[in-house]
Amino acid sequence: MANPGGKKYFSATPHTRIAGADLSAKQYCFMINNGTTSASDNKVTYGTGATKPILGILGNMPNAAALPALVFEEGEGCLRLGGTVYPGDLLTADSSGYGVKSTADADQYGAIALEYGVSGDHVNVKIVTGQAAGTH
Repeated sequence: MANPGGKKYFSATPHTRIAGADLSAKQYCFMINNGTTSASDNKVTYGTGATKPILGILGNMPNAAALPALVFEEGEGCLRLGGTVYPGDLLTADSSGYGVKSTADADQYGAIALEYGVSGDHVNVKIVTGQAAGTH
């Protein structure tokens, strides 16, 4: 059972980033850097696929750009899923920022599943980022 009792937690202290948009519907989703221009540096938005480096998982619900976004970048935490995952799967972002199993060697991942879950579940994960080179 994914996240028994609906328990959602993080085991580390978040890093405070600045929301690049309304992220109120993206709590427990993967976050990425919003851009590379000076106007958007250090702002975050939800992950939109497996090609951009993942910073971590959003722990709060900022409802407008420029509000504090609490991003957990290490430790254990909770992630909303966009597909079926099994313990040990490397997880990347789908187009909505939800966690899905990494399927390609070039995927950027943001967590390792600690339990089984399906789309819509919130599961416990180990937050760790990197590129899935040579693991598939």
